[in-house]
Formats: sequence, C-alpha cells, structure tokens
Amino acid sequence: MSVNFHILRLVLANCLIICCRQVVALTSIAKAQVSLAPESAASHRGFSTNAICRQNNCINPVFPGMQDLGMLEAKAWQCQSARAAKAYMHFCKAAVDYDVALPALNDTTSTKSNVEAQENLALTAYRYHLAAMNLDAWEYRQPEESQNACVSAVWVMLCNTYFPKSAVHCDTNQSTTYQKPCRNVCESYVEACNVQCCDESVKCVVSHAETASAAATNVAPSLLSEAGEVVVNLGYADEVGPSRVCTGTAGRTGVSWPLMLVPGVLSLAFIPAGAASRQEDSGQRSFCSKHLSMSAKPTGAIKHCSSFRYAATALILVLLSASLQGCDVLGHSTAAWQSRPSYLLTFQYLMLEKQGKSQAVLNSCEVVGLEKEQQCSGNGICKVWNASLPDASVVPLSFCECGRDWADPECRTKRKSQAKAFFLSLFGGYLGLDRFYLGQYYTSFVKLATLGGLGAWWIFDVAYIGSAPVYAYNYRLAADLPHWLYVTVSVCTFAGLGILAFNVYGSQVRKRRRMAKLLLEAEDEFFKYRSATTNIDPKDRVGLPTWSSHPVPAPPEGRYGTMGPSREVAYVSHGNPHAAYSAYASMHGQAEMTS
Repeated sequence: MSVNFHILRLVLANCLIICCRQVVALTSIAKAQVSLAPESAASHRGFSTNAICRQNNCINPVFPGMQDLGMLEAKAWQCQSARAAKAYMHFCKAAVDYDVALPALNDTTSTKSNVEAQENLALTAYRYHLAAMNLDAWEYRQPEESQNACVSAVWVMLCNTYFPKSAVHCDTNQSTTYQKPCRNVCESYVEACNVQCCDESVKCVVSHAETASAAATNVAPSLLSEAGEVVVNLGYADEVGPSRVCTGTAGRTGVSWPLMLVPGVLSLAFIPAGAASRQEDSGQRSFCSKHLSMSAKPTGAIKHCSSFRYAATALILVLLSASLQGCDVLGHSTAAWQSRPSYLLTFQYLMLEKQGKSQAVLNSCEVVGLEKEQQCSGNGICKVWNASLPDASVVPLSFCECGRDWADPECRTKRKSQAKAFFLSLFGGYLGLDRFYLGQYYTSFVKLATLGGLGAWWIFDVAYIGSAPVYAYNYRLAADLPHWLYVTVSVCTFAGLGILAFNVYGSQVRKRRRMAKLLLEAEDEFFKYRSATTNIDPKDRVGLPTWSSHPVPAPPEGRYGTMGPSREVAYVSHGNPHAAYSAYASMHGQAEMTS
C-alpha cells in the first residue's frame, strides 16, 4: 500500500504541472488585449519555455499561407461550382473536392484568370514554405503523389487557404464570404510536420478580446463578452471539417503522446496490486508474493519487489515532464516563431530601379525585363514549374532552379559539400566529425561518445552519405562526389581494412600454432627420454651407490657416528671420494676397505 501511495504522489505532482501549464496558456490568452486604436495595438502575452525541448520546423510564418489570411478575408468572393473551377486547376486539382469561392469577377477578369491567379499564389507559397523548412520543392513537384506526409499536409493546407469553400446553397457568381481552413487541417499539418517551437505559440485557433461596443463594431451582441469586448479569431476556424463554416475535409486527429502516458503511470500504480491479489486467489503466486510471505521484514521485501515499478514510473514521468513548457509566465513575451526572421523577407529579391530605389519581389523569375545574369542571383536558371500543361494559353509559372552548389528560392545559400562529408565520415566518422559538419550536433555527440556506435554507425554513415547527397541542417548536400569515386574509395578502404585485420588475425593464429607445435615437440621429447633404455659403461658405475646398499640396516653396534660403520657400507664407498663413508674415513684417518 505504501508503494502505491508514493507512486500516486508522483502522479499527482506531475498532473499538477500539467494543470499549471494549461493555466499559464489560458492566462496568456486572457491577458492578450488588442485595442482598435493603432497606438495601443500591441499585446502583452507571456510564453513559457521548455529548456530541454528541441525546436523543429519553427519558422515565421509558422503555418503555410498564414501571411495572406488578412488579404484573403478582405477580398470580395463569389461562388463557383467545383466542376467549372477544376477545369482550370492543375496544382490544387486533386485537393479540391468541393464547390469553391473565387475572387469577385470584374470587367478584366474571368473564372479562368481567377483560378490561375489563386493557383499561382498557392504554388508560390508552397515553394517558399518548403524552402523555409529546408526542403527542395523541385523534388516534390507532384505533392499529391508524395510519400512525405509533411509535404502533402502543406499542399492540402495551401489549397484550402487559397480556394475556400463556398457557402451552402450558394448559386454561381453569388457573393459570399471567405471561409478559413478548418482547425483539423491546421492540426494535421502540425502533426505531419512535427512543428515544435517549445512554447504555447503553435496554436491553430487564437482568440483575442478587443475592447469595443456592439454599435461601434457593427457586430451581433452574441459575439460580445460580458465585459463588452469583441472576440476576434486571429487563427483558423474553430471547427472540425467537413463543416459549413470552414474549408477542409476530415483529417486525422491524434491524442498528444504526453496524455497517453498518464494511463500508463496509473496502471503501474494500481494494476499490479490487483493482479497480484487475483493471482493469489487463484493459487498462482508471483515471485514477489512468495518473497513477501517468506520475508521476515515486509518493508524490505516491498522495496525490493517494487524497484521495477519505481523505475518504469520514473521513466514515464521524465518523458511526460519533457513535453511540458514550464510554469513561468514571464518566460518570454514574443512567440518563438515570431522572434525568427520571416522567410518571406529572407528569400525576397531586391530589384534596383532607375531612380536608385529598390523594390522587393518574391520571385526574380517573374520580373519582366530582368536580365538572365541577374535572375536567381546568377547561380541558377529560371525553369517552368509545370511545362506539360495541357492548355497552351496558360502562362506557366517559373521558379529558380539553382546550380549544384547553391540552394534557396533565389540561389543565395551555399550548399555543404558531399565530398567533404564523405571523407570526414570515412576517416573521422568514429569521432562524429561527419555529423558535426552536417550540423547535426545532438547525434554527433552521441556518435563521439560511442565511437561510431562501436563501428556499426560509422559504416552506416559512410554508405549513407556517400551513396547520395543527404540533407544537412540547411538543404541537401551539393552532389560534388562522383559515384565511381565513392565506390572505388569505399571498396579500397574497406578491402584494405579487411586485409589488415586478416593479417593481424592471421599472425596471431600462426603465433599460437607455432607455440602449440613447440610445446608438443617438447612434450614428445620429454616422454621419449623418460622411457628410453641406455647402455651404461660399468666403469661409470664404480664407486656409485647401488640399490643393494640402500636397504642395508644399520649395525646394532659400531662407530659410524654414534655407531660403527659396517663392512657393507665401507665396501660400497670404495673408490667414491664423495661418499659419506669416504669423507668420514678421510677425516678420521681410516683406510678404505679394499676387500
């Protein structure tokens, strides 16, 4: 019972942290005051920080097409059937399966021109958002067929943004309002692309309260709060598609993995006790129950048997805590993704005009009259995105296709070299030098600590980096490593290492074999001489002790020491100056016995 109490106490402490996080998020939203006056438009929001979190795809703007939501809402829209609109679609044709709303027609526009304009906006946003995520859009020209879930999510979200759904029962060319993408469309993008900014700023639905009256804002009283404030939605529609009031179809919705860990903690706290009792009732006693019954100190037995549950509970709680954002409201006042520079400004092209002023445009390939040397920063060429359009009257959209060593939409970012990464991996991969070069610092330290995963990781990275240009922290490596060079160097290097290892191992084997052979020869020689019979010259045996002298008993009386020497002792010592009797006789002046 005490074990369950301690685990329950840990669970409650962790749940308190989760509740604290939610209170912080709600407090931050509640404190966000947006005034209609321009001088008081700044909001004061607090975002907490998770120090052990790693940001991923945290870019500005964080959602594709988010920068154009205000412009799209301000436009006048007209309903159009899906059949009429999809006749002129190419990029978003597979993503739109509903009646759409298009910008209102006028004397200079048509359904065809409106569809082309919206497709160009969606395609441009697609090209630049993938570039901000360090993906080359030229590799994903058919997003509907892509195996990359993130790319497909970006494509769907952009098509839902620039081709909104028309209102229900809306006739063709009838005026309608702009319907934002549904919340689940945005959440599917966040999940597929694993967007993580390590604070509470990645939210698809963000509502702020603006101080105003119903008469001043011309809104229905039902949209006002009790304090007379207008609830303004700055994000996407707070509805799950398909819905009448938002654009988007049904998408996958998942439960946050930290919440999935809570049942695991509770099961570790309560299920084992019940399971043990059921086992005892049925006669199947577990190891811990037997140990408790035989132990004279139940407290020590409980501590021993609950060690596994403690370790598992601690591990789950650590993972759960790693997903939290903390409880510090004063962490930072600006959202993490907003603190980053906008990729629309980073990738813009500054066009110098005749008056000496510069004008910023997104795509240098769409600037009329611009010389080819100035397009794509001189490091690439303008290439039509979809050259196989069936309609020849459609003006195709062109983007920069960079040279081998350059990247980004305007070809201004230098790619890292595949050849350098390959040779660093080949000769310094066991120290993680290749991962350091690629900018993957977390895995590089792990690789260094394990010495290349005891060789396995090193061999894998040599083949992984050398076989094709892989992605570094910013874009793919430059394909400056010829495939024949990679194959030749790899085969020669590993063949040389194999020969070296074979020679070292072979020398050790030969050394052990020689030692075994010498030991065997010495053993044979020892047994050979031990059992051999040799002819001994009788002269060599003169004066030596013989077996006949060993069992001779000492005489009952005599003067050999305290006893006198017998005749037999004197006789066998004849001619042997090293015999004991000879030494005794020489000391006492006695003559040797000669007969």
